[in-house]
Order: sequence, then structure tokens, then C-alpha cells
Amino acid sequence: MDSDVLRVLLALGLIVILVVGLNYRNNRRDRGREAARQMAINHGLKVEEVERDAIWTRGIHRGKGLRTFTVARYSVRPRNPSGAPWSLLQRWEGEGSSMIPGHWQLQCERGEPTPALMRVLDEIVSDEQWAEEFMEVEFLPDRISIYWDETGIEGVQKVLGYLRRLDG
Repeated sequence: MDSDVLRVLLALGLIVILVVGLNYRNNRRDRGREAARQMAINHGLKVEEVERDAIWTRGIHRGKGLRTFTVARYSVRPRNPSGAPWSLLQRWEGEGSSMIPGHWQLQCERGEPTPALMRVLDEIVSDEQWAEEFMEVEFLPDRISIYWDETGIEGVQKVLGYLRRLDG
């Protein structure tokens, strides 16, 4: 067999291995997403796919400026629906006010967050998982929502805990 044919066969073999590997990874991610959704639904959360403007895409693919992505919204109705709307967003410096270290921005419609709320938000912004993955939080009178990329059971356990404490 001449060397050109051997090179082509090796290249084709590598392509097949890459395609199979990517398929395996995507199937595992999809199963993790399905398990996360089922766990959230079992705990009484409403789970929806929504369009969201964000700086992050999936995984390590990032970019400055906002783009619209499809993400999961896990939400609950607040027990105490009073209070001004607020959002904890992932943003680059220069894309708004109230910047928190680590590319976070807190937007409060009125007033200042309570110390109890700040403890939960500090926990979120300190978690290394969210330095690498998309996650934002929003309080509106009719719902408390976490928008994220559904990274599996470990992530949904954190999201469930955050929503419980934010509704506390």
C-alpha cells in the first residue's frame, strides 16, 4: 500500500473516531439534561426553554456583547410576591452598572437587596461552576427564575437549593 493511501485511511479513521466521540459526548449531555429536568419537575419547578440575551454560550465558547441563546428557565412562584424586581446577570465590565467581580451584574429596580438575599447571591457568584457555565437569576412578582444550560444532576441540585433560599 503506498504512503498516500495510508495517509488518507489514517485521516478517515481519525475523522470517524472524532465523530463517534462527539456523538457520545452529546448523548451523555442530553441524558444529563433530561435527568436534570425530571428532577426539577419532581421538586415542583416549572421548566421551560426560552430565548435569553447573554454573553455566554455553551461551555467554553464565550463572547463580548450580547447574543440571543436558547436556555432553560427553572422557576417557582414566590411565597411572598412582594418586593421590587431584580436580576443577577453575567456581563462583561462596561456593559452596565453594579458590577460584581467575576463578570456579574446585579440590577435592582428599586432599593437595595436584603442581607439574606446578598448571602445567596454571594454564594452563586463565588461558585466556580458558574465561572465556566451560563447561569442568571431573576426575581419578578410572579416568579423566581434561574436561567442556565442544564449541566446535569449536580447543577440542578445547586439550582434547587438557590431557589429554595431565594424564596425563603
